[in-house]
Amino acid sequence: MAGKQRLRLSGFQLFQHYAVVPFLLITPALYCWFAVRHYVFSLSTASRHPSELLTLAIPSAVLAILFYFIQKHLLRFQEYPILASSSAFHKALERTASELGWRIANNTQHILQAHRPWNWSGSWGETITIRRYKDKILINSICDPYVRPSVVSFGWNRRNVDTFIAYLR
Repeated sequence: MAGKQRLRLSGFQLFQHYAVVPFLLITPALYCWFAVRHYVFSLSTASRHPSELLTLAIPSAVLAILFYFIQKHLLRFQEYPILASSSAFHKALERTASELGWRIANNTQHILQAHRPWNWSGSWGETITIRRYKDKILINSICDPYVRPSVVSFGWNRRNVDTFIAYLR
C-alpha cells in the first residue's frame, strides 16, 4: 500500500488494471502519426485531411484521461471505523466467503487478500484486500488484475465491500 490509502500493485498487475488507457490512446497516437507525416514530411496517403481526424482523436484522448483517473480512484481503500474483535472479523469473513465464493489467498493478523473467481456473472473476478487496524477497517475490491483486463465488475466490487461490512457490523 502507498501511504496506507492506495492499493499497491506489481508491474503486470498495474498493466492489467490500466490496460484500457493505452488502448484508448491508439487513436490519438495514429492521429499524431498522420499529422507528422502530413505537416512535417509532406507525406499524406490518408483519404482524409489530418484536421478531420482530430474529431476522432480528441474524444478518445479525453476518454483515456478519464479512465486513467477512474482506475486510479479504484485503487483507493475505503475506510470504515469499526471496532471488531478477531472472532467477529473471522465470522464475517467466513459468512462473506461462503455467500460470495471468495477464495482466501492471504490471511494474517493485519491483512487479508481474497479473490472471487469468474462465475458467469459478467465480471471476470475481483481481488479483495482488507487491512485491519485497532479501530478501523480499510477495504478495497477491484477487478482481478491477475486475469484479463476489465473496467466493469457489474456491481461485484460494491457487493464484496457491502456484504463484508454488513456481516462485520
